[in-house]
Amino acid sequence: MIQKSLYGLWDLKADSVTKGDNLRDVSPILSKTKIDEKGFVHFVFSKAMFHNPKFIVPNDDYELFERFLDGGSREYPSDGSIPVDVITSEANLVLDKITEIASDANHKYCQTAREELRKNGKYGLVRGTVKLYLSEYTTRDWRRKRFTDDIDFWVLNKNLLEYALKETGWQKNHQTREFEKIVKWFNYSSKKLEVSLIIASNDTDQLLDFCNGCYLEGSALKDIFKKMI
Repeated sequence: MIQKSLYGLWDLKADSVTKGDNLRDVSPILSKTKIDEKGFVHFVFSKAMFHNPKFIVPNDDYELFERFLDGGSREYPSDGSIPVDVITSEANLVLDKITEIASDANHKYCQTAREELRKNGKYGLVRGTVKLYLSEYTTRDWRRKRFTDDIDFWVLNKNLLEYALKETGWQKNHQTREFEKIVKWFNYSSKKLEVSLIIASNDTDQLLDFCNGCYLEGSALKDIFKKMI
């Protein structure tokens, strides 16, 4: 019999529908918990499937395994429609352009680009979902399942960012005042070519939040925690 004290390692409730509701029980299944001959405890958990209209689980096991090999076996629910690896490829083009400018002593934005990279580093020029992907904080599965619709940059010099965006194929929407770009990718679920619009925003507008008077000084987690506190 497995002692109850072994379960003290977990939070036994998890958010299921609404943030903070703690409705889902994530305790191990007692009847299936075993201790092997070496004294290791093996826990078995039940799972809750997220509803995601972008993905349907194939009935055919071979097709499901084929999707797994392709990297499109499952997808996370998200507020976006473009796979994050597609979005990140576009973000990298902009970051590489800024890096290229910083290495060109004759470029008009050379010193500006060097200063941006010196302060934050290449990956410090983005935040949010794309930053997590670029910084390799996530698993391969997460990378192929997460979706988003925009890139949140963190570039203090707006002229530099706009120049880099234009050089990498972005166009400014003069009504929304945001930069946009059309991207295409292959959808493993539908077996079709998808086309969608991504948006680039410069989150340095959040340097000062006038609602509570606290600063967001950068894109790093410590900067976000500092603002929240």
